[in-house]
Amino acid sequence: MKRIISFILAFIISITCIFSAGISYADNRPHIEDALNNLQTQAGYIPFQNSSVQYNCFGFISDVCARLYSVTYYYEQQVGNYRFNHTSNYFTVSQATFPDSSYAKSLKEWLCANAAVGDVLQIGCANDNDSKKHTVLIQHIDDEKIMLYHSNYATSGISSSVCRIDTVYWKSFIANPTSNKSNSLNLLLGSNFRRSGGVGMSLNRYSFLEQYYQLDSLTKYTSEITKTERDSSTSVKIYFKQIPDATAYSVQYRASDSNKWITASNNITALNYSVKNLTTGAAYCFRVRAFANGKWQDYSTEATKTVQPPKPAKISAAANNNSITLTWAQRKDISGVTIYRSTSKSGKYEQLTNVPQESGATFTDTNIANNQKYYYKIQRYINVKSETYQSEISPSTSAEYELGEVTNLKVNSDTKSTLKVSWSGAQNAQSYTIGYAKAGTNNYKYIVTTNTNYILRGLKLGSKYVVAVCANNNIGSTAAAVSSPIKVKLKKTKLKASKKGKRTKLSWSKVNTASGYKIYRATSKNGKYKLIKTVEGNKTFKYYDKKVYKKTRYYYYVKAYATKNKKQYYSDNSAKKSVKI
Repeated sequence: MKRIISFILAFIISITCIFSAGISYADNRPHIEDALNNLQTQAGYIPFQNSSVQYNCFGFISDVCARLYSVTYYYEQQVGNYRFNHTSNYFTVSQATFPDSSYAKSLKEWLCANAAVGDVLQIGCANDNDSKKHTVLIQHIDDEKIMLYHSNYATSGISSSVCRIDTVYWKSFIANPTSNKSNSLNLLLGSNFRRSGGVGMSLNRYSFLEQYYQLDSLTKYTSEITKTERDSSTSVKIYFKQIPDATAYSVQYRASDSNKWITASNNITALNYSVKNLTTGAAYCFRVRAFANGKWQDYSTEATKTVQPPKPAKISAAANNNSITLTWAQRKDISGVTIYRSTSKSGKYEQLTNVPQESGATFTDTNIANNQKYYYKIQRYINVKSETYQSEISPSTSAEYELGEVTNLKVNSDTKSTLKVSWSGAQNAQSYTIGYAKAGTNNYKYIVTTNTNYILRGLKLGSKYVVAVCANNNIGSTAAAVSSPIKVKLKKTKLKASKKGKRTKLSWSKVNTASGYKIYRATSKNGKYKLIKTVEGNKTFKYYDKKVYKKTRYYYYVKAYATKNKKQYYSDNSAKKSVKI
């Protein structure tokens, strides 16, 4: 029978809600807190006596909701420890997480800003993998305390089978959020601060509560200006907090040296407003109020701002073509910008230049060094009669023109009088300088090239040279990559060996500047090699070794030589080759 009555009441409430949308609430609506107090005089709901639903906090609160609103909370689907997917009968007013006990004050402020008597407060671990949760009903809330109605919570000798009203005093809770103090049951809200992820909470409300009850909450109707910014050289934009139930906002302003308030607008629906036609350089006071609960509420605390050019925006810096180019958002209501530069973000910024508005919104800095990061700040200014008014200075932006250093430097002896030099190209290099000198001297000769390879000619055979290469651009040069000493010598020949009847046939590649070739032989790869033949001149490139024995393996190598001033200079040995007879 009770279920039939509950269904009929719920149906009547739903139909009434459809036809009463948009109407004003009657003044004779009871307070939800009074309705809750009346319920708590009945068996099963009397604090500190056996509850109507035992050992199930969610089941008990669902039963209380059924008695208060004629619609149970039982069918609201819980997701994780503290969130819900609601039917149309309930909705989530707000939900939040608080990572640790340092957030106790934030938790209090969140509840005071959002909670109302009769709300279902779901408390759980913010980390859904750590399951600990509890369901309570808001009994009372003010700036001093919160009172919670619940069941299945045992403390201080009180059984979990009874329902109870517990109080958390904000001052005690903020000071000691993870331990109970005196008569303040802090752990009811703060126990999950001890667990991984902290506390998660959601405030859930009967969808039609305000049609039948007066909402008992700490709703603040006094507006608050959250930010002021210079919108132009003659306007200031103010931002303010949203006020519950507000349908419009009014903004007023006055000169700071005047007591006369001027209404900018009293029909504002956004949460910001630009007050225009102000005097550049003058200071103004601003305030805002909300139209809520059927009347204009109190004005906010005043905010003061001097009208000056707005701070520069959309600033960028890019390195290219041996320079750094700055750009910014252009405005036509200013006279220009001043640019400041530093070589460190927190260092001293020197004025670099002024850029008049008519010159555009770009500047190219050519007075820079390679591989030095520069930081820039920009300030707008406007000239009014004989006065100059400046904006706030922008945050810094930076850029660096990078000239890469030479890498992978390779130097090889190519012929008896040349060295072949190569390297990897460097970022932003326009040319390269090659310096070379005999090892142990500083008598460098220099060559500039745009290539990444070069052949040094006219060198002395048998001498060692040091080669250095650096990258250049119009700004300067990098440090040089330096080779180890390289000896100028003949190019190494390539040897082939094969069995030809009862002898070994040897052939090798020509070395253009060689005077001849010397052939060496051994009977083991790493054994002692003996010179078996000197081939003079540079026209013969093969040799038959006849002095060999059957079933014996022979190993050979060849090296080229050049004669200069009666002195012989040699190439490196060719690769070793073997033949078995």
